[in-house]
Amino acid sequence: VAAILDILEVGPATVVGYSMGGTIAQALAYRHPGRVKALVLIATFAGHPRLHRLFRVAGLMLARGWERLTGTGTPEVRFAYLLGTGAVDREHARWLWEETHRRDPDAGAQAAFAMMRFDGREWLGRLKLPVTVVIPSRDQLVPPLWQYRLAGELADAEVVEVTGARHELPWTHPELVAEVIERAAKV
Repeated sequence: VAAILDILEVGPATVVGYSMGGTIAQALAYRHPGRVKALVLIATFAGHPRLHRLFRVAGLMLARGWERLTGTGTPEVRFAYLLGTGAVDREHARWLWEETHRRDPDAGAQAAFAMMRFDGREWLGRLKLPVTVVIPSRDQLVPPLWQYRLAGELADAEVVEVTGARHELPWTHPELVAEVIERAAKV
């Protein structure tokens, strides 16, 4: 990400990270502090509690094994889930099917395992920049408690709780997300 900012000749940027992208945004701000002027972290975490990490890694291994054996798995589950919860309207089902199936399963598995290894809790408090943490109150993938702990690790984070929202907040509340980003970019 830092190299892309360099190529584009972008000065310090407001960086937005959603879910796994939130861990990437945190790492960017830590490793390249001069590249980031503000962070917006949406439905993300600072690190997995040890027991949760063990269970999630085991689940990832089982899911990856199932995908390799059957040729089906994560894309089909993601497709059914996003349509079933209403996060994506049925009129966009064809796009969603194509989008979920164009991803490389090996790259997805590597990214998921990297996310399990991420832990910024030791250094987050040393970040010296404005941070907004957006917390969907009914997030089913990243427990809201983990998101509040992330905010608590930061020196002076603004917390925006979205009551009733789930992990797919950017799809279900796009106007609110845009408003938060716009406000953070003005810092």
